Amino acid sequence: MRARDRELRKMQGRPPLPEDEPEPAQLHEDLAPVIEAWQELLADRGAMGTPLAYTAMSRWCEDRGIRGDERVRLCRLIRAVDVAHLNATHKQKGRR
Repeated sequence: MRARDRELRKMQGRPPLPEDEPEPAQLHEDLAPVIEAWQELLADRGAMGTPLAYTAMSRWCEDRGIRGDERVRLCRLIRAVDVAHLNATHKQKGRR
């Protein structure tokens, strides 16, 4: 019955009921520091919505004593999160 109700609401163009909301994706615990760093760096993005500058990411790492290969790896991961976010945001704006 519940599946039928979901389909009916979907066909009618009505939003799902709160209990029909999908569970949020679980973040792998190893990625939590990357997401936290990315969130802190969002203020450096600027008004145009351009990707985060490598210099901002590198400075963020330097301020926290992250150097060498670990810095390169973290900057690459932050960049990947940022690009995925920008792509999703642009796709979402295109649907409106």
